[in-house]
Amino acid sequence: MIESLQFRGSAVLVTGAAAGIGFSCCEVLADLGAKIIAVDKNPTFGKTLQKTAQGNSWPDRYYIADASMESDVSQVGSRVLKEYGEIAALVNVAGMGPNQPIVSMDLEFWTRVISNSLTSVYLMSREFLPLLTDGVGSIVSISSTYAFSSRANKSAYSAAKAGIVGFTKTLAIEASKRGIRANAVCPGPVLTERRLERGAGSEEFEEAAARTLLGRFAAPREVANLVAFLASGAASYITGSAIVIDGGQLTHIGAVT
Repeated sequence: MIESLQFRGSAVLVTGAAAGIGFSCCEVLADLGAKIIAVDKNPTFGKTLQKTAQGNSWPDRYYIADASMESDVSQVGSRVLKEYGEIAALVNVAGMGPNQPIVSMDLEFWTRVISNSLTSVYLMSREFLPLLTDGVGSIVSISSTYAFSSRANKSAYSAAKAGIVGFTKTLAIEASKRGIRANAVCPGPVLTERRLERGAGSEEFEEAAARTLLGRFAAPREVANLVAFLASGAASYITGSAIVIDGGQLTHIGAVT
């Protein structure tokens, strides 16, 4: 089991790598011996990584690119093909989740959320599926518990995250012809930098934590641990699945008493 978790220098590409779950995925995968190809649209991304990961073995490469833009994805694909030839895994983390009521939401807002959170998964998967190693390749995409349960003002985000689950199932079917696996990870509340900026300790924050059975948010690394497992050979018989990691959030209705 432990041996099959190792990547032994194989290349793994991670989108949304500059912060939060994506950054933690890079850390965990690098710890397991993967060469990290980090992708993010943040223009200061490279300098941030160099400073934060100083002394670490990653990233092997980083590309400033928008995973929801076909031209950017194509350019990254060409460079990865030239420099690596093939990759062991693709991890789709890039996305966004702003709030907007349906009746006042304009098409631009809807399109932007769907593009960043769902179209990015399609574009990256289409581009890099041919580069995945036959028999062992894996695609892991970050969905959300919002794929299964929602609240007011989250229609675009919920639709995108539910779309990732549906897309992943079809992707798993088509990729299975080459022995490649595809799975979705569905986190509940995660204590990312973005969440902290919105106000850790606020009433909304405390209520969200209280809705989990464990009474807290997940650390990004806890989600990254599951991602790394699914990307590795240790999960060789798991494909087409949407795996929830939410501290028991969806297990119950109402407050935990």
